[in-house]
Amino acid sequence: MQQLLLIVQPHLTAYRLPVFAKVAECFGDVILASSPSSQESGYGQQTIHGTAIRRHVLLPEKQILGGRLHWQKGLIRLLLDTKPTKLLIAANPRALSFWAALFICRWLGISCYSYGQGFYDKPTPPLWLVKTYQLLVGYSTCYICYTASVADSLRRQGIRGKLAVAENSLHLTEPVLPSEKSGNELGLLFLGRLRKGCNLGLLIRCLELARELTELNLHLHVVGDGELGSELRAQHPSQAWITWHGEIYQQSEVRNVAQHCRVGCHPGDAGLSVVHFMGLSLVPVIHDRLDLHMGPEPSYVRDGVNGRCFTYADAERSLAQILAELFAGSNMPLAEGAFETYQALATPPLADRLLRVLSEN
Repeated sequence: MQQLLLIVQPHLTAYRLPVFAKVAECFGDVILASSPSSQESGYGQQTIHGTAIRRHVLLPEKQILGGRLHWQKGLIRLLLDTKPTKLLIAANPRALSFWAALFICRWLGISCYSYGQGFYDKPTPPLWLVKTYQLLVGYSTCYICYTASVADSLRRQGIRGKLAVAENSLHLTEPVLPSEKSGNELGLLFLGRLRKGCNLGLLIRCLELARELTELNLHLHVVGDGELGSELRAQHPSQAWITWHGEIYQQSEVRNVAQHCRVGCHPGDAGLSVVHFMGLSLVPVIHDRLDLHMGPEPSYVRDGVNGRCFTYADAERSLAQILAELFAGSNMPLAEGAFETYQALATPPLADRLLRVLSEN
């Protein structure tokens, strides 16, 4: 009998859809469920048309206690109606529907693979949270960690359930090789959602200072949009050295923009964008407070080896100085180190890593 895999996401993003499409090609029968994304979210509207995914089910999200908890309406009914062989679900402890799905899978004998970020941002998590994760991991067939550092963060707290690591990465169909870069590009790429915490205003101020320090015509390329997009564009309407590209989901178009850039910077709380920078042979620049980032992926950046980390506590001075140094001198070794890290993360692709976990556990 053919196995059915149900994949549950908070939202369906452009960088995740190809991963699940590849899983569907190999697994056989896949249903995907996610909550709708608003126009302001910056996620865009994705479609499964042309993929091997059988069906995409939209689950409206209900906010509870002012957003501290939430529930994906229809998830339990979907789980009971389809009775999948395996469930692959984002493990958000604040999602009550996740807990309901976890317990129902145990009751019905469905293999439940939860995945998440563990304690990447909590070096000393409170006891109640440790107990929560002990229950979460214990009831999961396997807990899939985004990075090895996530697995380490759980083991340090005595959590010994079934853990696996599937390095959270991107598979770029059109990466940029270091040999394609001159090392003299005057562009800087910001790639991500324009949301609270992106700190794009800081980057604009620091690049303006770097322009003065280097006396170079440095240019900022902003790829992405979101809830703060209109506000940020209105605050910086006249700078000829800033190009607002808006949302771009075609990798070839992002690649074309990146060809004019030497550095990729997320000045706020970064996530998977650092891997995208690396795959474009850009020197990634992020702040040094790993516990404040949006995910554990910034831990891939090693200062002076494959990128640069500016001081969070002295951000404006530190970031401006680092940008000036990167554009004033040669940074090809850093770009090469970044691309080597991308290759290690993307080989094998994330889809293959997930399929291995699903088959071996």
